Amino acid sequence: MILPYWILLSVVLIVTMYITMMISSYKKQISNMSAMMIAMTVSMISSLYLGTILGVIGQNRMLEPTIMAIVYGMIIGYLLGKPFTILAILDGVMAGVMGGMMGAMLGVMVLNQSPFWVLLLLGIIFLFIMLLLYHWVKQKAAEQHSISEKYTWIFFLSLLLYMISFLVFSAESRTQLINWCRIPNSITNQVKEPEVKVEAKNGHQDIRIQVQATGYIPNQIKVKAGIPIHIHFINPDPQNCASHIIMEDFGIKQFLKKGETVIKLPAQSKGTYSFHCEMNMFFGKIIVEP
Repeated sequence: MILPYWILLSVVLIVTMYITMMISSYKKQISNMSAMMIAMTVSMISSLYLGTILGVIGQNRMLEPTIMAIVYGMIIGYLLGKPFTILAILDGVMAGVMGGMMGAMLGVMVLNQSPFWVLLLLGIIFLFIMLLLYHWVKQKAAEQHSISEKYTWIFFLSLLLYMISFLVFSAESRTQLINWCRIPNSITNQVKEPEVKVEAKNGHQDIRIQVQATGYIPNQIKVKAGIPIHIHFINPDPQNCASHIIMEDFGIKQFLKKGETVIKLPAQSKGTYSFHCEMNMFFGKIIVEP
């Protein structure tokens, strides 16, 4: 499904560049204060949307989408502010940086949670903002200052249609909403599991860890020093926070796909080695004994 994402990218680029050129051509009718608001708004929403799309395309890679979205936002902010003042440039550039960072993070975060719906919502917001801006500039040129009610109706009807479609067609999200209503307030307090001892077989030690919405089970494992370790993470639902695991002692950052993911560690010396989810909500430790 790469093609639809490239279509979205093309829409963002074409619409943004059109608005940028239009603002430049009407610069005599736009005050410096208005130019600052325009530069900030356009660079932020466009870099936010672009970053989200790139984050989804990047498949758990955050570095490249972040850099590309930030650079894009800065360029748009500079081009929008250049015909006016340095302050307009600064407003646009900084908004581009912020939007690019947030967009890339959002894209990676929703990658395994039906990103289509997030991209659709952002697309509606992006196009509505651009439509309002286009209408405002045209009215400014004609010395009119009221916004037609039809644009308001277009926006709210689009959001209403989006929410209805989301609830009707996204069965996965309906299930998640039901589950969220059942989550107790103590969900972030991971239950401490009893320690599990692992026996060596076939020249290595096999650890099986269940990845749940409430953490890692078991989350304390005892192994022997000097014997390689194979950790089998069994993950039935890659949408939960625990699906992104970090083992800082070994320099490992791993996304745990649906099903089984095996992480192989060489023989370790005596000590305690911790691991945790990406948001530091759930923890576990491997205790290596002599």
